[in-house]
Amino acid sequence: LQLCGFARVRLAPGEERVVAVPLDPRPLRRWDERLADYVLDPVPRELLVGPASDRLPLSCPLPAEALAA
Repeated sequence: LQLCGFARVRLAPGEERVVAVPLDPRPLRRWDERLADYVLDPVPRELLVGPASDRLPLSCPLPAEALAA
């Protein structure tokens, strides 16, 4: 579990809003000894959303190509 983006949004009960949270892929990289550089493995991940790290009621798949840009 790695925090890659954050936005504080206050909503009234029943209110809906679209929120854009830029994701920084750098924390998802790993060190590759052969390349002597950090690499981002092309694997799908899961995006978790919630008010705290122990309360993540929403999730959706995050395709590998979404982080490649």
